[in-house]
Amino acid sequence: MTELTVCPQCHGALEAGMRFCPGCGYEASPGTETVSGLVSPTVSTDPFMQIPEQMELLKQVTIGEYEIVGELGQGGMAAVFLANDLALERKVAIKLMSPTLLQGPGLAERFRREARTAGSLSHPHIIPIYAVKEDPRALYFVMKYIPGRSLESILRETGPLPFPMVRSILTEVGAALDHAHRRGIIHRDVKPGNIMVDEDGFAVVTDFGIAKAIQSPGITQTGTMVGTPSFLSPEACLGDEVTALSDQYSLGIVAYQMLTGELP
Repeated sequence: MTELTVCPQCHGALEAGMRFCPGCGYEASPGTETVSGLVSPTVSTDPFMQIPEQMELLKQVTIGEYEIVGELGQGGMAAVFLANDLALERKVAIKLMSPTLLQGPGLAERFRREARTAGSLSHPHIIPIYAVKEDPRALYFVMKYIPGRSLESILRETGPLPFPMVRSILTEVGAALDHAHRRGIIHRDVKPGNIMVDEDGFAVVTDFGIAKAIQSPGITQTGTMVGTPSFLSPEACLGDEVTALSDQYSLGIVAYQMLTGELP
């Protein structure tokens, strides 16, 4: 039997050794390494799938369209994989949503709708979404592959960043958020893990609209917190309505961490 532990943030069930809570994204075990290796072609229906199981599932549901190459990253809501687009002969990133987030009524459609909204944004510092695909077993997003690293990974390795780099990242992320805000789209989960820095040092914001998608009826209620606690604005922490100012508050926390290497 699989041993379960409890997330100290949201008190949801955690599989022993799991790095991120699938419910709230809390980093439960920072030292845990990603599981790798071969798995049986039989796909588990356990909502707490490990990476090899998720990768095998993705291979099955994308066969003939994409060649799944390997894992790029994992968070509380999804795992991201590198793949080859067989028709267009290009590398793409595929984000496979956590099965635990798809159990609510109408949530898959909510994700599709929010992804279409996010996909309508056209800005050099917002990652393009190419497609949203659904299988009875999975929901996934096909996005542009950005060769580089997340800002979270950079901060974890280097600590405080040089001021010119901080200024550049803030300018580019701020421009991306402004582009979205002027079109009525709030990110809701601005944090280093959702900011990619490519090989040329340019910042790209990911996951527009995804945080909003989990705020559908039956999934969250008034007073429920959505997002990553350390970067949330006070109104978001209270479960109140969020605005563009909430994203600006979160970006301020990101700026503080880039300058000091710590959270306020």
